[in-house]
Amino acid sequence: KPENHVIYVWDQILSKSKANKIVFAAHSLGGEWILNLLKNRESALERIKAIAFLDGHPIILEEDKIRYRNFLNFIELNSRNWVKSEAPVGSPVKDQYTAYFACPSVSSGHLQNSPYTCYSAFEDVFKFLNERINQNEDS
Repeated sequence: KPENHVIYVWDQILSKSKANKIVFAAHSLGGEWILNLLKNRESALERIKAIAFLDGHPIILEEDKIRYRNFLNFIELNSRNWVKSEAPVGSPVKDQYTAYFACPSVSSGHLQNSPYTCYSAFEDVFKFLNERINQNEDS
């Protein structure tokens, strides 16, 4: 299964590395694969500092909200999902879809199809990831 690839990379590479400030930028379905990693390797939260979802679908089912409470708290505080919106890049976005997401949604600053999100939000995504690395460094 493709979603197990992220778990394999974690187990075989990242978990064995000395890196202790890991961030992810997950586009589209990659976001679900990152959630799958966290569901199956909750100890990864000790080293992951932030997750940027780009047109992701970080949806948590109602029945998972209690079972995965630890990583859901992490996701809510340390993740953002850049989505299609005409609002300025990084502005909060709320609509009928984002209400189901596990993390805050922000504008990617465009209404084009998914590939444009990475380009349009690039600077804002890396600003967010760097802020989270530094924030966790200070605490």
